[in-house]
Amino acid sequence: MAPAYSFKGKGRVTCLLLSLALVSLCPHAHSALTDSWWQRLSTLGTWPWQQHSSSNPSATTDVVLDKQSKHLAAAGPAVAASGQELDDVQTVWSPEAVQLLPRLAEFADEENLDLERAKRMGKITSVAYCSDAAVIQAWTCTRCQRVDKYKVYEVVFDQQWDLLGYVGYDEAQDAITVAFRGTDSSNWGNWLNNLKAWRANQMLPIPEAPHAMVHAGFYNLWSKSSLQANITRLVGELVALHPTPRLFVTGHSMGAALANLCALDLKFAHQFTEVRSWTFGSPRVGNLAWQQLFAQHVTESWRFTHNRDVVPSLPPQMIGFHHVGREAWTVDMSGQGGLIELKILVCDSSGEDPSCHNSACMLGLCTSVADHLVYLGIEMYRDASEC
Repeated sequence: MAPAYSFKGKGRVTCLLLSLALVSLCPHAHSALTDSWWQRLSTLGTWPWQQHSSSNPSATTDVVLDKQSKHLAAAGPAVAASGQELDDVQTVWSPEAVQLLPRLAEFADEENLDLERAKRMGKITSVAYCSDAAVIQAWTCTRCQRVDKYKVYEVVFDQQWDLLGYVGYDEAQDAITVAFRGTDSSNWGNWLNNLKAWRANQMLPIPEAPHAMVHAGFYNLWSKSSLQANITRLVGELVALHPTPRLFVTGHSMGAALANLCALDLKFAHQFTEVRSWTFGSPRVGNLAWQQLFAQHVTESWRFTHNRDVVPSLPPQMIGFHHVGREAWTVDMSGQGGLIELKILVCDSSGEDPSCHNSACMLGLCTSVADHLVYLGIEMYRDASEC
């Protein structure tokens, strides 16, 4: 068996990197270069998740496909259009792979990660996928019942843009919360395909910091839809009812990008002294200056990634995008008796720790759809039986 993380043919790697650089500088080269470059990657080396898979990976995948077929079907056109071969494999790492994943460890107290709080915020995020504003407002869904001492103030749904977020008061944490749904299954594939269209990744300036730039698409979703105006207003009303300095924001996938923008916007609009963020499967939102601005004004930020989730790989870092910190990379390990054990690698504060999610795939470009749809054991997609 070839060693993991080995590369075959340094010259081919160099040529590929030069091709990728050309794509970012010359939009017209996009279609000519991207049709086959993902296929070329597969010849460069091998990776732990490929070598050290479970004894019957298809069985694990089948469980995922049963509940996630709508999401995976929607991703189909995106795969064909982009030339990138996504996969629907739910990654499980073998015990031997631990040796190849730096600093892999269970949650440690000194890392300051409150895992129970993160799970609570994950459950609040999951509720947003129920999509029915009346059900969320009444807090009657099965997922809703998993979050106690919580009161929804109002749900915001923009039908034209197909965006949903809701504002509430979390009595258990004495915090005003804002949660965002990611793209639903009906257009998930189209959204992912647009995110991979590099020539569309123009960035817009943030007024508070002229050098901080964010993805134009995310900025427009937040500012040109009804979300920004309504959520800013609703949070102001809720502050009057519950005078607390604490704002918690959360979201998954596209909703994670919206949560990042919302956190800073509301920090400036309502002068919160404590702003905390939990996101799951977030794409890169802006550049390094944006990451620094975010770190300066957000009290606590946890950006969860999962195995080989495709979305945190996008848009690529090589064209100027930079993740916010602090990443917590969740990894599913094969344990004794065939049980799957969740382990968490708490990464550095840079947002781009090379030993975390970026290390899981070739050139940091992951492809798993299945890994994107479950975080901390919480389903991040619509399930009619729970809504």
